[in-house]
Amino acid sequence: MSSIPRTRRERTLLPPPTLSPLARALTAPAATLLALAIHGLLLPHPSVAPFVFFFFAVALASWLAGPASGMVTILLSAAVANYFFLGPQWAWALTPAAVTATCLFIFSASAIVLLSGSLRHAMERAEDAATELVGSEARWRGLFEHAPLPMWLEDLSGVRARFDELRAAGVFDLEAHLREHPDELRRLACRVRVVEASSEMVAFLGETSKEDVPRTPLRYFDEEALPAFTRQMVALWRGDRVFETEGPIRVAGGEQRVVDKRLVVMPGAESSLSRVLICIRDITERKQMEEALREANVRKDEFLGVLSHELRNPLAPLRNCAAILGRVSPGSEQATRARHVLERQLAHLTRLVDDLLDITRISRGKIQLRREQVEVGSLVQRVVEDHQAYFEQRGVQLELDAWPRPLWVDADPVRITQVLGNLLMNAAKFTDRGGLTRVTVKAQGDQVDIEVRDNGAGIVPEVLGRLFEPFSQAERTLARSSGGLGLGLALAKGLVELHGGTISASSAGLGTGTAVAIRFPLLPAVTAPEAVVVPAPSGRAPLRVLVVEDNHDAAQTLRDLLELEGHSVDVAGNGPEGVEHARHFDPDVVLCDIGLPGFDGFEVARRIRADPSLAGLYLVALSGYARPEDVRSAMASGFDRHLAKPPSPELLTSFLAEAPRRAVH
Repeated sequence: MSSIPRTRRERTLLPPPTLSPLARALTAPAATLLALAIHGLLLPHPSVAPFVFFFFAVALASWLAGPASGMVTILLSAAVANYFFLGPQWAWALTPAAVTATCLFIFSASAIVLLSGSLRHAMERAEDAATELVGSEARWRGLFEHAPLPMWLEDLSGVRARFDELRAAGVFDLEAHLREHPDELRRLACRVRVVEASSEMVAFLGETSKEDVPRTPLRYFDEEALPAFTRQMVALWRGDRVFETEGPIRVAGGEQRVVDKRLVVMPGAESSLSRVLICIRDITERKQMEEALREANVRKDEFLGVLSHELRNPLAPLRNCAAILGRVSPGSEQATRARHVLERQLAHLTRLVDDLLDITRISRGKIQLRREQVEVGSLVQRVVEDHQAYFEQRGVQLELDAWPRPLWVDADPVRITQVLGNLLMNAAKFTDRGGLTRVTVKAQGDQVDIEVRDNGAGIVPEVLGRLFEPFSQAERTLARSSGGLGLGLALAKGLVELHGGTISASSAGLGTGTAVAIRFPLLPAVTAPEAVVVPAPSGRAPLRVLVVEDNHDAAQTLRDLLELEGHSVDVAGNGPEGVEHARHFDPDVVLCDIGLPGFDGFEVARRIRADPSLAGLYLVALSGYARPEDVRSAMASGFDRHLAKPPSPELLTSFLAEAPRRAVH
């Protein structure tokens, strides 16, 4: 904003503030001669009022050139009048009467000089005050118009008058009075007058010009703004000169914004509320963010409670199975049943952890798809077949309505299988026994649609809007018979969008079922790839395996599992022991944890690779650190493969099958 210079305005009643020295010197004689000339023309008889026009000369000289020039004019006028008019013709008169008249003239003229100086000084001060007022008004106008915050000026004289009426009626607590008489607040609001609005305020309110801003602000406030207006009136009642309130305001067009209002009572008489300046800041986005953070905090607490529940559920049967296996014979029916329970609960725990890791990778963009040409119909059919037993166990019918022709997409079949599995598991969980889930595959132009529709519990509209957000769940009862962390649909959404597809859900409400549809872009007509026949792996000779693991239970159970497969196993509990055992045990394979005491698994791999006697050793990182960067670090330090904990026995066997057997032991 450009500054407004504080300049004096041009005077009209006062002479120029400065005169040259020559002009000041000539003022007194000029005024005296002028008075003498006028006296001679108008009063030719010398005896008549000889000093009349010399008083005028003194006043003129004092006004134009200041008190000094006025005093000089007094002396010159006294001498001229005495010489020309009081004595004999053209002679000095020293008679008592002439001296008396001259002294009276000098005394009276001196009073005129003093009065003239005082009047001149008073007028100068008045002119300066007027100039300062003009400059102050200009500065205020510039600040008001060009301030970055919307502002308007209110006239509250009517409010003050109503306050006086209430006090006269015995009201001393305005807040209590407003609670008892809600109509009083509207009466006070009607007495508020908008004097002027800044350009920023006009733009914020959505008006086209200042003339469109109404005289009363009631147009911009509704019922939701009454608490803020009540606080404003109570602050004015208390006599606060500066205060802040916060509340909604409805701008032109009906949009509601939340504003922070700062009110400043303009300087003036303490007994009146003539003007109040109101500055507002739009805090709508901040309020929305605060609300989102509060909701996220609530959902976080709910998620932690659900996570605790979901992790403790499988831990209870695992502990029970451990106790059972310690009391029964290995081949008994109870041992077989306990083993099946262990497998199911471990799979459940693994899936919970995998879902957490996958949703984190998706949010950070760490998921890498292994795309290939996939025929959707056959993929969906395999997924339906894989889940058929689960649906039969829950008493829910599962049907597939497939497209009659092949539909090809460019996708990662493992991830698409994961998405469809999540959708089917949700449908089974929230459909009662005797219900139906139908999977439909069809082509829509250049897209393929896969819909999973059930006639189960359904979803209320307020939950449907955030169904695909992480940790969002439709069921919030303590029973939680269906389980889950609320990650399945969020994970499905992330994976579908990574493929360039879309996912949506629909439900008419509770008890009406739910339909979830995913859509992928179709590939042009492609030729089906020829099936590759992979020969069955032949039996492998036992291997020498070194397990480097600091967790004793994990190391011992892995050792037992490998020995049951016929392998020779040695165990080391830290990094230095791992390197030393590798040199003495001479293994074919090393299964090494990353987080080890002494030094970590990366250092173990580097030292083994630096030892020529251990050339050809197959290194597998077996670790809970399974992020993409962890895998890259393992490969860079010398590992051949990376296997995330806990591995299934089948996956571990396949990894060992890849290991080359060393020629010399």
